[in-house]
Amino acid sequence: MVLSWDFKYVGDQGEERETRTSQWLLSEVTYPVLMSNIIEDRTRRNDPLINALFVPRKDFGPATPALGEHTTVTSANSFEGTIQTLKEGFGFIASSDPGSRGQTFFFFHAEVLNADFNDLKPGDRVRFQLGTNPHGPCAVQVVVTQ
Repeated sequence: MVLSWDFKYVGDQGEERETRTSQWLLSEVTYPVLMSNIIEDRTRRNDPLINALFVPRKDFGPATPALGEHTTVTSANSFEGTIQTLKEGFGFIASSDPGSRGQTFFFFHAEVLNADFNDLKPGDRVRFQLGTNPHGPCAVQVVVTQ
């Protein structure tokens, strides 16, 4: 038995892409289950078997919570670091981890930044305090120093 799922998505460069299950694989199995066909079949919209396959949307939280409300400062000391990566509204700062050796990466959200997030670029120097959010340690009160 094999469960297959064909779907379309938008790639990193904005191009529309599609993934399909290998026809060879489907021909080799005794019982192929084409999930995309089952789910897209409008006659089965109220089928409890199909609906039980998915977690209701209301159980999902936001991909990136509003961290200003859920973040607490855990250190009054300031630390310095460098912006390593930036995504949509958040990023990571590389810094020497206080209390250990080597480099540590701290998550930060645009809400805890003293500058326009869109003006940041990897390599920018920052100063920050340590905090925690529901996911663990993070950078708070981030100040661009360049």
